Amino acid sequence: MNRAQKYELIQALEACLYLQNRHNRDTIVDDLPFNVNIRRDEAVRTDITHIVTACLSYNDGLKELLECLQFYEGNSLAMQKVHTLIHIAKESLNQDVAPIKPTPPKPSPPEILTPTLSGSLTPHTEIVYIGDEVTWTLELHNNGPLDLYDLIISRNRAILADEFDLLMGKHYSITFKDSYQTESEATEIIILKASTNHSKRLSEKITATIQIQKQERLPTNGNIFSFQSFTPRLPIYFLLDTSGSMAGAPIEAVNQKLISFVKQLKGHPVSIDTAYISIITFGNEAKVVVPLTEVTEFQPPKLQPGGVSSLGKALRLLDEALDKEVIPNTSECKGDYQALVILIIGSQPIDSWQIANETLKFRTTSKPKIIAMARGQDIDWDVLKKIADVVVKMEDVTADMMAPYFRWFDQDEFPKI
Repeated sequence: MNRAQKYELIQALEACLYLQNRHNRDTIVDDLPFNVNIRRDEAVRTDITHIVTACLSYNDGLKELLECLQFYEGNSLAMQKVHTLIHIAKESLNQDVAPIKPTPPKPSPPEILTPTLSGSLTPHTEIVYIGDEVTWTLELHNNGPLDLYDLIISRNRAILADEFDLLMGKHYSITFKDSYQTESEATEIIILKASTNHSKRLSEKITATIQIQKQERLPTNGNIFSFQSFTPRLPIYFLLDTSGSMAGAPIEAVNQKLISFVKQLKGHPVSIDTAYISIITFGNEAKVVVPLTEVTEFQPPKLQPGGVSSLGKALRLLDEALDKEVIPNTSECKGDYQALVILIIGSQPIDSWQIANETLKFRTTSKPKIIAMARGQDIDWDVLKKIADVVVKMEDVTADMMAPYFRWFDQDEFPKI
C-alpha cells in the first residue's frame, strides 16, 4: 500500500461513526493481538494513523482490524468505502510491474449520481407555553454519493448557515432559538440548497411542528404567585435510554415498568395529589417528551429505540428542568420536596457527561436524588456510581423496592431541598 492509498484509507476510517469516539477505538485496539505496539493519541486522525501504521507492520494486521471494525460499524457507507479502498490496494499489489497502462473503471452514468442529504429538526421539548423560548437542533448527514458544496441553510428567508461544504459521510449540526406568541401548532420550515461537482443542484425542505399551549403553568422560579396556597410536590424525573441498545425486550420492559410505577403512584392517597412526573429520553438527541405533569394527568408515552446513548445531553436538560419547574425552599416560602430522578440506561454513553454531572452535583438548590437502573453487558458501573446515589440492576427492580423512597407519603419526612 503506497502513501496515497494509506492516507485515503485513514480518511475513510475517520468517517466511520464507531471510530470517532476514543472509548470505541480503545475497544478495537484491545482486540488486536499486537496492541501493545500501537502508539495512541487523543486526536482522532492521529490516533487512527498510528493504528493503521501498526497494522501494516504485521501479516494480516489490516484484515484483523477490519474484522473487528465490521462487527461494530456494520455495513455503513463509510465501511463500504473502506472495503473498496482495501480491494483497490490489493489489486495494485497483484499487478505486474511492467508498464501496462491499467484500464480505468467505467464511470457510472452521471444521471444516477443523485446527491442525498438526510436531516432532522428537533425541538428540545414537544409542548411549550406562549412566550417560551424554544431551542431547535438541526442535524444533517451527507449520505453520498456526492460531496456537497456551498451549502446554504435558511429559515423564514433568513440565513442560518452560509456557503459551507459537507463532504460524503460527514455530519453537521446547528441550533437556533425562537419564541411563539399565539396558541397553535407552530411549524418550522428549513430550506437547504447546495451544488456538487457533477453539475447537479440539491434543494431540500425539512419541517417540524411544536404545540403551543395557553394554560395555567406550574409555578417556577421566575414566576410570581401566592405561596400561601402552594402544596409541596414530589417531582419525579424519568431519564430513559432510547438508544438502539434498548431495542426489543429491554424497551418493552421499560414501557411496562413505567406503566406499573405510575399505577402505583395513582393508587396511593397522598401521591395522587402530590406526585408530578416528567419524561426525558436520550438517543442520538435528548428531549423532554413530557414536561412535569400532575400524576393524574400523566399518560406514559410509547418509547421507540434508535441511535446511540447521549446521556450528557439528558443530564443538561434535567438541570434546566430543575431550574424551571422545581420550587426551592427559601426563607420566605416553603418549596417542593427533593426531586427524585430515575435513570434507566442500557448502554455506555458516547457523549461527554462529566461536566453536566458536576453541575448537578454542585447545585445549591433543587439538588435531586438519582437512582440508576441499568441493564446490558456494556454498562460501566463505575460511571453510574459517579452519577447516581443508588445503582441497581434493572431486572432486579420490583415495585416494592421503591417503597423506601416514598416514606414521606405517610410521615411527611421526605428531605426538603
